[in-house]
Amino acid sequence: MQFNENERKLINTYVKDFSIANASNILEFGRIIESKISIINDIVLNKTKSKETSRIEELIKTITNEILKINQTQKKLPWYKKLLGYTEEETEKPNYDLMIDCIDNLIVELRKSTITIQKDLQLIELLNANSTEYLHELDMYLLSGDLILKKANNDAINAKNKKDELLYNDLMNAISNFEKRLHDLRLMRQITVQSIPQMNMVRDNNYFLIDRINYLINTTIPLWKSQILIIMSTENAEKSSELSREVSMKINEVLTNNSSGLIEMSQRARDELKNGSVSEKTLVETSKLIISSLSEISNIDLEKESNEKNIELKL
Repeated sequence: MQFNENERKLINTYVKDFSIANASNILEFGRIIESKISIINDIVLNKTKSKETSRIEELIKTITNEILKINQTQKKLPWYKKLLGYTEEETEKPNYDLMIDCIDNLIVELRKSTITIQKDLQLIELLNANSTEYLHELDMYLLSGDLILKKANNDAINAKNKKDELLYNDLMNAISNFEKRLHDLRLMRQITVQSIPQMNMVRDNNYFLIDRINYLINTTIPLWKSQILIIMSTENAEKSSELSREVSMKINEVLTNNSSGLIEMSQRARDELKNGSVSEKTLVETSKLIISSLSEISNIDLEKESNEKNIELKL
């Protein structure tokens, strides 16, 4: 333990003025520095507890669930389920809008966490500096206590030599109580020594967290967004291609139907032109009717002439 000249003078003055016979002096010995160190240890303990990250975990879980939906394929039903009337369930499509909103909210929450961690770092640096200062002050108390204890033992020996039993017993009881007090302060010093590397661990962890959060915000999340954009563009291209195929099929179908109709109509026109305006069948039937009519007229004339001859004969 290294103390400067002013600190040694302060220690000697404190030892000279300290009365071990006063019980209240023993109880209050080092109480102020003990309270300061206890406050530091409580703060460190609270800072080492897990911070509230439920919102961040919820956002990451939502993003992960939507990402897993991207490569899912429709599950085929076994043949026996098809016989029983089961239908294939459609695969749930990823919600890209929800995914992008969650990523943007995740960035906001991560930046809030970074600000909180930076504040913790400032506090830890301050506590670390104070711990070193308090530890040095505690060493001054311990050195003063050892000197007080040495002085009290000498006084007890002198009282024993003088056969002053009452003073000797009082001094021995005071020495015993003071030794317990010094033991408590040494235990406090040990706790303080252990808390310094603990605070350094918390500080290093916080620096690591800030680094990882910055990497996540500046590198990982932009990569997520670019991949989502690529997937969305690919799906849009597939939809456009499918729509184009459907349009082409419809156009080809219309063209095919139109071509067939034109061929059929042309064939009918050629047939009509080939047959002329009056068909051969109609001409034949018309000729038969004319011949039949002429035959009937000739028969009528013959019958009329025959009747006239018969009449003449009768006359």
